[in-house]
Amino acid sequence: GAKIIIDGIDTGKVTPNIVDNILIGYHSYEIRLDGYYSITGSFRSIANQEKLKTEEPLLTLVLLLRSRD
Repeated sequence: GAKIIIDGIDTGKVTPNIVDNILIGYHSYEIRLDGYYSITGSFRSIANQEKLKTEEPLLTLVLLLRSRD
């Protein structure tokens, strides 16, 4: 699995996984795996009455990793 980094901080989780307890607002992410190009971007987390949701699921990003070969 690739490391999941949020706002420059390693979450200690790897893909596939769910990162919870993300504060409401705008955040940056990086999906990093040795030997592959990293994926970076940003997302906005929002809250509703049921639970915290993000506009862009992080788990789909691992599909974009490309080998450096």
